[in-house]
Amino acid sequence: MKNKELGVQLALASLSSEERVGIAEVSKDKYILNILRKDKDALIRFCVAKNINTSPEALTYLSKDEWSEVKSKVAGNPNTPVDVLVTLSADIRGTIRVEVARNTHTPIEILDRFSKDEDSNLRGNVLSNSSTPLEILEALSKDLNKLVKQEASKELSRRKGIAKKLLELDG
Repeated sequence: MKNKELGVQLALASLSSEERVGIAEVSKDKYILNILRKDKDALIRFCVAKNINTSPEALTYLSKDEWSEVKSKVAGNPNTPVDVLVTLSADIRGTIRVEVARNTHTPIEILDRFSKDEDSNLRGNVLSNSSTPLEILEALSKDLNKLVKQEASKELSRRKGIAKKLLELDG
């Protein structure tokens, strides 16, 4: 272990849990976040997982955490690698899959699969992903669940309105 890493680990170990949580929540230092990803306190790992400055490598490590809440935050982090999102998309826990559905880096194939899932909550969360293609939104606008159908129609109208305004600006 390098002297710098040992020094940082000792400094972090001397802090209270509350202080480490505060660092994990707001730190922009990938080095410190990488050390905190292995903290024994699940709340600290949770905060590292949701921090948008956490590296893809640290998120990959945290995606295997035993605490599902940590995995859920990994799934929602925009720095999570696509291969990790694909793996997390197969998780049995709905909270994790919902976060995958919301992540704008989730592959279209996964969004398409989620849009056909029996869980209407999951289908509804596909709608909140700005990367969801129009074809999927159109299919969801015919959903059997009234709320999903309504929200898909609203999102389709919103996007078509934006596209129309952009075309008018170009023309």
